[in-house]
Amino acid sequence: MNNQPTSQPTSTLKADILIVDDTPENLRFLSTMLAEQGYEVRKALNGPMALATVQADPPDLILLDIKMPQMNGFEVCERLKSVDITRDIPVIFLSALDDVLDKVKAFNIGGVDYITKPFQFEEVLARVENQLSIRRLQKQLTQQKEAAEKAAQAKSDFLAMMSHEIRTPLNGVLGMTQLLAETELNREQQKFLKIIEMSGETLLAVINDILDFSKIESGQLELEHRPINIRDCIENVCDLLSLKAQEKKLELFYQVAPDVPIMIMGDVTRLHQILMNLLSNAVKFTEQGEVFVEVKVQSDSSEAQSPEFPNLTFAVKDTGIGIPQDKLNRLFKPFSQVDSATSRKYGGTGLGLVICDRLVKLMYGSIGVESQENQGSTFFFKIKTQAVPGHPEPSLNPAVPELINRRVWLVNSHPTTAAILGQQCQYWGLQVEMIATGADLLFKWQNSDRPDVMILDMQLTDMDGLTLASQIYAYDGGKRVPLILLTTLLHHEENSEAIAAIFNSYLLKPVKPAQLFDSLLSILSNIQASTPANQRHKAKLNPRLAEHIPLQILIVEDSVINQELLLTILQKMGYIADVVDNGLAAIEALEKHFYQIIFMDVQMPGMDGLTATRYIVSHWPKKQRPKIIAMTASAFQEDKQNCLDAGMDDYISKPIRIEQVQQMLQKWAKNIPAIPSAVTEPSLVPEVTSLIDRSVIAELEELNPSLPQKMAKRFLEDDAPNAIAQLKQAVAEQNASAMRKCAHSLKGSSALMGAKALSELCLQIEIKGKADDFQNIEELLAELDNQYQQLEQELIQMFAMESEN
Repeated sequence: MNNQPTSQPTSTLKADILIVDDTPENLRFLSTMLAEQGYEVRKALNGPMALATVQADPPDLILLDIKMPQMNGFEVCERLKSVDITRDIPVIFLSALDDVLDKVKAFNIGGVDYITKPFQFEEVLARVENQLSIRRLQKQLTQQKEAAEKAAQAKSDFLAMMSHEIRTPLNGVLGMTQLLAETELNREQQKFLKIIEMSGETLLAVINDILDFSKIESGQLELEHRPINIRDCIENVCDLLSLKAQEKKLELFYQVAPDVPIMIMGDVTRLHQILMNLLSNAVKFTEQGEVFVEVKVQSDSSEAQSPEFPNLTFAVKDTGIGIPQDKLNRLFKPFSQVDSATSRKYGGTGLGLVICDRLVKLMYGSIGVESQENQGSTFFFKIKTQAVPGHPEPSLNPAVPELINRRVWLVNSHPTTAAILGQQCQYWGLQVEMIATGADLLFKWQNSDRPDVMILDMQLTDMDGLTLASQIYAYDGGKRVPLILLTTLLHHEENSEAIAAIFNSYLLKPVKPAQLFDSLLSILSNIQASTPANQRHKAKLNPRLAEHIPLQILIVEDSVINQELLLTILQKMGYIADVVDNGLAAIEALEKHFYQIIFMDVQMPGMDGLTATRYIVSHWPKKQRPKIIAMTASAFQEDKQNCLDAGMDDYISKPIRIEQVQQMLQKWAKNIPAIPSAVTEPSLVPEVTSLIDRSVIAELEELNPSLPQKMAKRFLEDDAPNAIAQLKQAVAEQNASAMRKCAHSLKGSSALMGAKALSELCLQIEIKGKADDFQNIEELLAELDNQYQQLEQELIQMFAMESEN
């Protein structure tokens, strides 16, 4: 016999509970007890009745008896757990038997608790409230999880949109810079142009900082694994910061140890990003002295190393303000800086070092800092690398006979810079003498044999290099030893004519070893270096590519700037391309003309690139359709897979590069469809109509020649008129659900007849139905009537013409 309640605890949980028991007394006791506590209670006398009740309206919790006729509690539970809508409803089993095997089975099939008869009021209530509390917490967690996922997706979508909007104009700037680099420019113009280009690249990297942090934190960032030229990477960063360093009169220089491989495998963008962040911080926080970048093979590594897999250490050293020891732990925390005063004076988001830390860890490395307040800092990171096969040569140019044992005087007042330049010259086989001041050189000049060449720094402690060179020539009555000047861009602009008159060559700081090598080799062997230093990174555009690879090309791009950029790039290669501004126009162009390559933007108004690509892939035979190259300003790696999934053949990221476009044309030249002859072309390309896609009609005819006419007759006489009438009625009654269903039906039948415009219009109405949105619906209905009337006439004419033939 059941024990009656002895107390009336009030539950704050209002829930719907289903009790399933074949004993009426138990049903009455439990339902009365729970109803008095504020619960909504429903009852079922057997398993089938319970399943029907749950299917009609799922409860929050089920109290389920085990021993019942027709269907026992175990079977009822198993059926509930097999259906998605009822799987998560908590089930508490009821039994008169305190049997261990029954309890084990109950939990194994999904029960959450087990109560034995006779019932104890307090126990039943406590177990019910406990499970409902758990259920409520689970729902809250699920809701919070879904909300977090939606927020993360919204943030991702926003970042992607902002990336696209900012990258699009930047693409024009960088693209036109590349085209300008193909024109005739003097050395200074090339330097300016290179700085513009690299500044644009830096801006692009800054735009990506927040994106990177978001992706890193969510575990979405993937590193590339491609060949990297370490020296080029460092030189690019130094070039970007050279003007800022010169404005502050800082000495900016770098050194790559001779045993460091010239090429390693890795992600050049991320390595550049780390170096750019560390080096820009060093310049920012240094008011006088020097900033020095060093790369060497890690010598203190406890791991066994081989030339193929060296561990490299990158270090950025400065003589700046330094960091107090008690503040070092703040450096690698998000949005954190050393102190508020530093933040106010120097600015910054506090994300840079955090991103560096995360990126280095993704490279299986570590980052650290050594610093003393008012003396400077050294930020270093160590990464595991792999030398690129086929590039065993060292990172510096090897010694050549023209330089071996030739005498060079190096005049430089900066000890560290002089030491680095001296080591480089000695590595090439030159005999180097170091001279610190102009006075020392003049004394040596009067008392020693002349060297083969002299390298003078513009900024000496006692005089400038230009004055020193003039005095040297005055001593010798005009007899000249070859001179190379090391100068900044600002100094060269002020003294360009005098420098050209006195010096055989000049190099802009920070000095690039390859350029110094070329200058020495040119002077000492009277030959020009095979590759001028100021053209080393110039994109090699082939102006006759169209002669070797003739192609029919279509550009699908809504941005006028990007249209002009890509057209100009292709024209430089000898191509004349067609241009449209959305996916639907691309399909119409492809129906009228034959193209072998399509450069397809992804985000466009009207029909986007992914939708257009899916249509082309589904309506053109694989051997006859063009190769589609995606173009997108999106920063996310998963967008590449989305493009490939849609049927695109390849992918290039904006900003568009000359070399990217050229590589794509060369890559796909062997796999493109041949240009059809005039006789066969009409059979390969669908005929164009204004409202009907003839390729759809052709596919229906392949199934059965009479099928299109039969379907058109049914569409015009039955499907479309009925759907339109029902749609108008649903709109009049403000019935969003019926409006959605009617629009969906008409959308499908329109698509079957190839009526693309009508189908897209129905889609807009269907979306409004889902959103319960009746705004501007009358205008859409009027447009739908107009579209249908035109479509009706075209279908009648189409099949009337076919019947006459």
